[in-house]
Amino acid sequence: MKLTKLICEKAVYQGVGNKRHVLWDDEVRGFGLRVYPSQRKAFIVKYRTVNGRQRQLVIGDFGTWTVDLARKEARKYIVGIDQGDDPVEERRAQRDAITVADLCAEFMKRWARDRKRSWHDDQLRLDKHVLPVWGTLKAASIIRADMAALHHKVGKESPGTANRTLDLVRTIWNKAVIWGLLPEGHVNPAVGVERNPERPR
Repeated sequence: MKLTKLICEKAVYQGVGNKRHVLWDDEVRGFGLRVYPSQRKAFIVKYRTVNGRQRQLVIGDFGTWTVDLARKEARKYIVGIDQGDDPVEERRAQRDAITVADLCAEFMKRWARDRKRSWHDDQLRLDKHVLPVWGTLKAASIIRADMAALHHKVGKESPGTANRTLDLVRTIWNKAVIWGLLPEGHVNPAVGVERNPERPR
């Protein structure tokens, strides 16, 4: 059965005891419309990983997504899955990825407080310059352009403080890779950002 708008509109939950009820599409392997006991309807892709694990990915709700758009999206996922991708795991990793606030807290706890006399200065720079701008963002999402913009902004007030903040971010991101909080080979956003000239004391 090829899923159509009419079929999706008329679909009603027919499971027993909350058992999963899915109408499968004949055109695209693993693509279907899941109907919930609440009568919510969502397009899904069902697949197996290279390790043989069965997964189910929700594309989006019927009504928000048309059948044609959902089928097209399902094809994209299946091409990636055939090449070894696991979109469910990728979504989970993205959802669980560490935020900048959590990363900075981990850095202060695991390294700065025990090893640096000036750790109070680090915490002050984080609280004043880094966390208000990046705190809720995923650490892995911060790129060089973000660091350059922050460095420029802080540098307007104090070029030296901007440089210290740049050094601090570089150290934190380096430690994050070593500790496994960011993936191996992750590009440090502070690398390549030009320091401000400072007058020697």
